[in-house]
Amino acid sequence: MAKHPREKHEEMTRAKHREEAAAAASAEVKTVKTEVETKIAALTKSNDELKAQVTASQERELKSLATHKVEEAIKDGLLSPAQRAWAVALCMKSPDDFAEYLKNAVKMPTGIENFEAERKIGSVVLSAQEIEIATNTNVPLEEYAAMKEKTANGKGLAVMVASR
Repeated sequence: MAKHPREKHEEMTRAKHREEAAAAASAEVKTVKTEVETKIAALTKSNDELKAQVTASQERELKSLATHKVEEAIKDGLLSPAQRAWAVALCMKSPDDFAEYLKNAVKMPTGIENFEAERKIGSVVLSAQEIEIATNTNVPLEEYAAMKEKTANGKGLAVMVASR
């Protein structure tokens, strides 16, 4: 049976409305999708920035803690000041290895920062041992150097220092 022209017209109108509604819905979905993707990109960027800030803060805190531990070890005579940079790097990289190193470290003699290998006084060169002897016997270095010069560069010097 053939459809009445009015029914055909109503059917065509409904089909057209469905197509318009589908097109509008599709456009709205695209708009929402774009908004969501934009928000996701912004949140991802913000998250990456926050991660970088947290990482930088953790690095600063780790370096501060490592530096404090190294300074304490230097103060305790377990490290020399010359080992500072190496020790901070080790402590930051592996706190357990640093602790193990300190556990096995030999305590350095106090006063190491004032150590002199030798000193020239006038024409006489005093060795580190001679500087230590003069210091420990309360003999001024200039006087010790003069005694060393008089005794043919140190032969019999111990007797002179002892009899002083």
